Amino acid sequence: MIAIKAIQEQQAIIDSQKSDIKELKNLIEQLSKKIFALSFASTTNATAQSNTIVSSYLKQNTPNPFSVSTVINYNIPENKNAIIEIASVNGQLMRTYPVQQKGNGKLIIDAGTLKPGIYYYTLKLNGEEVDSKQMMIVK
Repeated sequence: MIAIKAIQEQQAIIDSQKSDIKELKNLIEQLSKKIFALSFASTTNATAQSNTIVSSYLKQNTPNPFSVSTVINYNIPENKNAIIEIASVNGQLMRTYPVQQKGNGKLIIDAGTLKPGIYYYTLKLNGEEVDSKQMMIVK
């Protein structure tokens, strides 16, 4: 009698666990579908951003270092607003140049507009930093 009661109690526990397992499997399936949908949307968005970044670039200025002027070559997609910012080594914004020419273009920097030193120039598309390089102005 005791053995039968123990077996019945074990069976009740097993049945309860089977029910819990079934519930958890359904929950996992629902979450997997949501994660896949979010992952697909995120991947699509990341691919679009990646394509924009790959099609945009900022080349190293030439000559570098320079004492008179230097040229910065770049490529900007047609549908993007772009600026090139020049900042000092301590991060102080020194100049901002709106980029009007889309596609391949170049920006000429006159050494007389900045003091001799090391600067960083940064390409931003629609307010987001795409690339940054270092340049040096000498006397």
